[in-house]
Amino acid sequence: MEISGQKPEVRSPAPDFRPSFQAGELFFVVNPRANNGRSVAYWAAIRTELDARGIDYQYAFSRNAED
Repeated sequence: MEISGQKPEVRSPAPDFRPSFQAGELFFVVNPRANNGRSVAYWAAIRTELDARGIDYQYAFSRNAED
């Protein structure tokens, strides 16, 4: 996925890579206004990668600066 002229780098882990966290421990807070709104496109690419790897996670979009 290319975002405003920059292609995010996605690196694959070594074949024997095993995450050191338990399923369900990942929680992301996504600020949709960050980077002039481009963070939403980055988040979409990250979600695609997490889903492809079968990694369990939860997320929420922040609604204001205090979130």
